[in-house]
Amino acid sequence: MWRPAVWFAARVAPLAPLAVMVRPVWADAPRLQVYAGDVLGLGATLCLIACLAVTPAAKLVKWKQAAGWRRWFGLCMFITGVAGVLVALTGPGGWLDSLSGHVQ
Repeated sequence: MWRPAVWFAARVAPLAPLAVMVRPVWADAPRLQVYAGDVLGLGATLCLIACLAVTPAAKLVKWKQAAGWRRWFGLCMFITGVAGVLVALTGPGGWLDSLSGHVQ
C-alpha cells in the first residue's frame, strides 16, 4: 500500500530544514548565520502554515486525526525556530544583533 509511505513522508518533510543545516553546522561554515536564518526561517514559516491549514482541512473533510497532525507541525515549527535562534546566538557580535537579523 502507498498510504503508509505518504504518511511517513508528511511526517518527515517538516524536519528537512534541520537535515539541510547539519552539514554547515558541522563544518563551521563562515556564513552560517545568513544561511541558517534563510533556511530555518523558511522551514519554520512553512510548518506554521501547515499547522494552521490543518484545522480548516479537517473541518472540510471531517478528518478525525487532525489534532495529532496539528500538534506535530506545531512541534516541528518550535524545534526549527529554536534551532534558528541557537545558530543566531553563536554568531559574531552581540546576541541582540544576531536575533534582530543584523549580520556582518
